Amino acid sequence: MYTMKKTAALILGSLLALSLSTAAMASDDDKMQLEAAGIDIRVPEELNSLEGYLDAYPIGVIDEDHHSYAAAFYYIGMPYDDAENLLNASDRTEDDTAELKSGMFYIAPVLATDSDADKALQAFEDVFSDFEVDRDRMQELGNADGYTFYSVPLAADEYYSKIGEEYAEECGKLEQALIEAEKKADFYAPKDAEKDMVGQKISFTTTDIDGNTVTSEELFAKNEITMLNFWGTWCPFCMDEMDELAQIHKNLQKKGCGIVGLEYESTPDEETYNYGREYLEECGVEYPNVIMPEEYLGIVAGFPTSILVDKEGKVLTMPIGGPRVDKYEQTIDELLNEMKAGNAEANNTDNTEDTEGTDSTDNTASAVNAAAGYSVTVTDEDGPVEGVVIQFCDDNTCSMKPTDADGIASLEDADGGDYEIHVLVVPDGYKADETVYHFDGGSSMEIKLEKAA
Repeated sequence: MYTMKKTAALILGSLLALSLSTAAMASDDDKMQLEAAGIDIRVPEELNSLEGYLDAYPIGVIDEDHHSYAAAFYYIGMPYDDAENLLNASDRTEDDTAELKSGMFYIAPVLATDSDADKALQAFEDVFSDFEVDRDRMQELGNADGYTFYSVPLAADEYYSKIGEEYAEECGKLEQALIEAEKKADFYAPKDAEKDMVGQKISFTTTDIDGNTVTSEELFAKNEITMLNFWGTWCPFCMDEMDELAQIHKNLQKKGCGIVGLEYESTPDEETYNYGREYLEECGVEYPNVIMPEEYLGIVAGFPTSILVDKEGKVLTMPIGGPRVDKYEQTIDELLNEMKAGNAEANNTDNTEDTEGTDSTDNTASAVNAAAGYSVTVTDEDGPVEGVVIQFCDDNTCSMKPTDADGIASLEDADGGDYEIHVLVVPDGYKADETVYHFDGGSSMEIKLEKAA
C-alpha cells in the first residue's frame, strides 16, 4: 500500500536511505522475530558464517485494507564487510548505491494474510514488481490467529548471473535453509502498529524546522482535522507531492482544517535541513513543519504517510500511505460530513419537545435503528447519556455517530466485520473514556461513563 513498498526498486532505495540492519528485527537468543509478518524462526546454522551479506527485512502490511503482510531476507552478493560499510556510509556515492542495488536480492519471502489468497498474492507481486514470483515453489507454511502463512520465493536465475559464482551458491543455500526454518516457525497475528493507531492519541513535543519548541496540542487545536504528513528530503515521492500539498492546505484552511509536516532525515545535519527549508519555500508551503519525534519511526510503515487527527490528537482513520493526493482532501471531507451529520442529529434530538406517547415512539425507533447494524448504548449511574460521539472503526475507516435521547449510537450500514469502538467525545461533566471496545460475538454493547468530580 505504501510508497516504501510499491516496487522492489523502491524497497531497495528505502533500505539504502535508512541503512536498516539487524536492529530492524527483534531477536531472542537463536530466534529471529519478524513481528511485522507474524513469524518467529530459528536461526539456521548457515547464517553463522557468511561470505556475502544477509539481513532481515520485516516489511509489514502490503495492502490498503491491512489484510496481508510480508517479510523477507535481503542478500547482497559482495564481501560482508564491504556491504556493511557501504550500507552505513554517510558519504555513499551514487555509484556505491548502484553497486549495492545490483548486488541485492530478496530471499525466502513470507506472505501472511487473513483474506483471499489470490488477492494477497497480487499485493505481494505488486510489492516485488521488479522480480518474478516463482509460483511453482510457493507453499503454505502454517496457520495461526486466522492468518495463513506462505513461502513465496522469487525467481533467482537472473540475479545469480549478476554476482560471482561463490555468492550465487551461498545465496541458494541460504534461501533453502531459511525456507526450511520457516516451515518449523512459530506463527501469530502480524503486529500492525498503524492499525492499532486508530482511536489512539498522538502527543509530542518537538521543534519546528527553525528550532522553535512546539507541542502537538498547539498544532492540533488550530484545526478541526489536522493531516500529519511524514516526509523527508531523501524520499523523492515525498518531495514530488509537496506542490500539491501546498494547495491542498489552502483548500483545507477554508474548511477549518490544515496540514502539519513531520520531517524525518536519515542524515539529520544542518545542510539537509537547510535544503528542506528551501524546498518547502520553493513549493509555496505555508503550513507548519516540525522535526519528527524518533518514536514515530517504528510506527510509520513508509514515507510519505499521512495521519488524520482531531483537535485532541485522536487518530480518526487508518494512515494513508504513499503519495495519495487524490485521497487526502476526499477523506477529510468525508470525515467533516460525518461530523456535521452527527452534530445535526444531536441538535435535532435536543430540539425535540416531549409529548404524550413520545417516549414509546422514540424507544421503538431506536430499537429498530439499532437492529439494522451495530449499536452502542451509553449510560451513567442515572440512565442514558445523550450527545456522546461514538467512533466505529473497521479495517478501512471510521464512522462517528452521536448517542440519541436513549443513549444509543448505531451504525446502520455495518458489513458484519470486526469493529473497534472508541468514545470520541463526551458531554461536559463526564470523564473521558480511553478504552478500546469490541463487539464480543454480538451486535450491541453498553458503555457506562463516569461523571467528573
